[in-house]
Amino acid sequence: MAELADRLGFAGLPLRDILVYYPPAFGDAGSVFDVFVHLGHLAATTEHAVLVTGAVVLPLRHPELHKRPPQHLRAVTDHQLTW
Repeated sequence: MAELADRLGFAGLPLRDILVYYPPAFGDAGSVFDVFVHLGHLAATTEHAVLVTGAVVLPLRHPELHKRPPQHLRAVTDHQLTW
């Protein structure tokens, strides 16, 4: 779906870092994937759409793990990621 959105000219693809165990009960509010891993996949399958972290739950990870993945994604995608 992200590839189609990218081809259709969608400006951005936002993701939220809200981990749940049963996503159907939460509609679009839940995700079973780590937000940074998911953004890495989207970066590999899209070219133009800006990748956006809509919300990241800070207490889930060590602070260093919040700093490095976004920096790496921005570097390898020529700044396709924003937050």
